[in-house]
Amino acid sequence: MIGAPSAGRRSELRRSLGLVSFFALAFGSMIGVGWVTAMGSWLTQAGPAGAIVAFLGGGATMLLIGLCYAELTPMLPVAGGEVAYAYRAFGTGKAFLAGWFLAFGYISVSGFEAISVGRVLAYMYPGIDRWPLYEVAGGTVYLSHLLLGAAFTALITWINYSGVARAGAFQVTLTFGFIAVAVLFILVGIGSGDLSNAEPFFPGGAGFSVWGGVLAVFVTAPFWFVGFDTIPQGAEEANASGAPVSSGR
Repeated sequence: MIGAPSAGRRSELRRSLGLVSFFALAFGSMIGVGWVTAMGSWLTQAGPAGAIVAFLGGGATMLLIGLCYAELTPMLPVAGGEVAYAYRAFGTGKAFLAGWFLAFGYISVSGFEAISVGRVLAYMYPGIDRWPLYEVAGGTVYLSHLLLGAAFTALITWINYSGVARAGAFQVTLTFGFIAVAVLFILVGIGSGDLSNAEPFFPGGAGFSVWGGVLAVFVTAPFWFVGFDTIPQGAEEANASGAPVSSGR
């Protein structure tokens, strides 16, 4: 049976994350800006309405996984998250595998996010598309994008290395700034936008062509909802306001 570790085992960790920090870490990790690079394929495959249906279904599916984390985190509130759960339930071997799978997953996500930096900035400042190197799947890879990705990766690595308190404060600033900009865009869109710009709401055709596009977006939803697992990984660094509370079951 999974149970909480003995008190004081990891007293060296600073408890500096509160509810706001945990919200920002999870929200920022899940939402981010990487989706901007994939929005075109969602609209092409499923259309605006189809993409909404796909993400509602994907969100409902991921909610079930989130509820599992909500039960496990208070039961074992230590650093490590899934690795700690696997170790307590199955032992060292399974925890070792879980750790490596997590590492591979985070490395792939980090690579995608690093590439997205240059892509998103290029939408706002096309002049940064400099020094083309080669093409992949019809898209040009620019040295300027690689340099920007490397620079931002180094910055985020340094922030996380410097301590969870600084990382949490940085994430809070970015998250609430992002929310403010998103709300502004939504309000402007509602006030000045035209719903006809979203047509067709589903791709042309009927039957499998419509639902096939919805399913194509649905299967990618778990990737875009990844991020709430940052909460159990930082559970041991929670202060009094953010400490996980057991449901008692």
